[in-house]
Amino acid sequence: MIIGINASFARKPDSGMGNTTINFLKKLVEIVDSRDTILLYLEEDLDLGVRLPKNVQKRVIKTFYPRDDLVRKIYWEKFVLPRHAKRDGCEVFFSFYQSPTIFQDIPHMMMVHDCIPKIFPWYLNNWRKEIYYKQVDKGIEAADSIMTISDHSKIDVARIYKTESPKIITNYEDCDPLYKERIDKKETERILKKFKIESRKFIFYVGGFDMRKNMGGLIEAYGQVWDKYKNKKDCPDLVLAGKFNRHLVPLVTNIEEKIIETRCQFGIPPTKFKLLGFVEQKHLPALYKGASVFCYPSLYEGFGLPVLEAFNCKCPVVTSENSSLKEIANNKNAFIFDLEEKLSLGEKIYECLNAKEKKKKRIEQAHKDAKKFSWAKFTRKVLRELKSLKTKKANPKK
Repeated sequence: MIIGINASFARKPDSGMGNTTINFLKKLVEIVDSRDTILLYLEEDLDLGVRLPKNVQKRVIKTFYPRDDLVRKIYWEKFVLPRHAKRDGCEVFFSFYQSPTIFQDIPHMMMVHDCIPKIFPWYLNNWRKEIYYKQVDKGIEAADSIMTISDHSKIDVARIYKTESPKIITNYEDCDPLYKERIDKKETERILKKFKIESRKFIFYVGGFDMRKNMGGLIEAYGQVWDKYKNKKDCPDLVLAGKFNRHLVPLVTNIEEKIIETRCQFGIPPTKFKLLGFVEQKHLPALYKGASVFCYPSLYEGFGLPVLEAFNCKCPVVTSENSSLKEIANNKNAFIFDLEEKLSLGEKIYECLNAKEKKKKRIEQAHKDAKKFSWAKFTRKVLRELKSLKTKKANPKK
């Protein structure tokens, strides 16, 4: 069977989508049937970091349009990609992310990671995004099969796109193997020193600063935690990793402004807040391992990968059970706060910092639960569902 795969995001390895694409491809080359041919469609030639067998081939399709923007995305995904896949004789196609791609004659399975533009429409803050995501909607509706990364996303897709549930398949992804590797204490200390932070003396967050991530709520909660400590020297710092894009305000929380507001309200020294900016993935395991607690206060997630990363690094986690997060975290492996209760987040962070035995048990359970997620399982299910889709399309009565 000739299987086409849109692996375009592999060109952005520092993004969440790019990282998961690369991990999928690395496992794919290990387990693919030698009788199948895999065609990886790319917008530029890349070193995928893995040796490709003869039956896994790159198809690099460049366009006349040089800029890497939404105009090129629409043109490449909607027009260029389907034409080349048909020309190459693809018998089934897998889009690793939601896109405007529509096939007339090729069975098509599309991965829909989340429905964020539908649930938070203010993300579509310009006409280019509105046009692109209208085309994405058409691509999702036209797909023969949809794969999601959580049951919650599956429910959202079925509700928003009025799609029959049997057409939608849940397939849990995994984090990068980097988080499963052993890292010694000296290496952790070296990396923490690089960022000028002390081991076991900081509350950690890594991710985006857009509004659904609830950064304002986290900074306010830190103020409440600070207020609970009689000896202020015992209160850990708040360390935030991620890139703050000022031009996206008000779509993102103005971190610096919120910190000043919280400092003034609670009398917190400026040195207690540390903004690391963008952190390379190779440094993140040490930050997880060195943290007193990892806090992920997001209001909505398609999956919640940072929670799984923290579980693998044996870092205690404070998060909620909203959206897909409840499929990873619970009261046995994490400290769960209530989004409806204003003081709940601060109380749970303080509890996690001080309840040693409870924390130890939940770290152990979290590390055990993290092993349920696997790139091998994910990739095998993708291949199995693609072959099933081809059979169904060839024999529609069955």
